[in-house]
Amino acid sequence: MFVFGGVDKAQKRFSDLHAYTFVHKQWSKVLTPAGHPSARTFHRTVVHEDCMYVFGGHDGRLLNDTYKIRLRGASESRQA
Repeated sequence: MFVFGGVDKAQKRFSDLHAYTFVHKQWSKVLTPAGHPSARTFHRTVVHEDCMYVFGGHDGRLLNDTYKIRLRGASESRQA
């Protein structure tokens, strides 16, 4: 399972990508190449083959953009 972006209680938006491995019950941060989407909320994502597509959202203004993030070959940083 992948989670991109989001917001905290102080309304700070994030642009990081995390993966959850159900077998190990562990989250890891996925390091993506430059050119990834800006920090945002209320966006839509879909994973197809080895790519995640991020569409739209809100970063203080309404967004109408699309990004393609290659998941294959992206490196992971394990977190407890």
